[in-house]
Amino acid sequence: MLHHLFMEPYLDKSCKQYKTILTLNEMPEGPLAQNVVRIVLPRVSEFVVKSPECKFALRDEFGEYMESDKLPQLMSFLFSNGYKIDYQISKLLKQHSSIVCSFTYSQ
Repeated sequence: MLHHLFMEPYLDKSCKQYKTILTLNEMPEGPLAQNVVRIVLPRVSEFVVKSPECKFALRDEFGEYMESDKLPQLMSFLFSNGYKIDYQISKLLKQHSSIVCSFTYSQ
């Protein structure tokens, strides 16, 4: 199964700041699933006509939503746990979305 990793703007209501968090299009297979939680991303602005949508947010070792600055650690985790980045699909999709990469899991 092909998974897509995105960077998404997220309003952290506790500190009233926008953050860029890492999300997935669906619940992944394998050990990464332990660090993923389903969330509803609200509209970033009242001027954006996009409905809130369900996403799967990655969590860091402290249980916080994983921000974009943790991308190198996430990539290390993926490589050391049997995930494979699909570079061709990633390059193709990156032209049309906020996608970071696409990956698969093989046991």
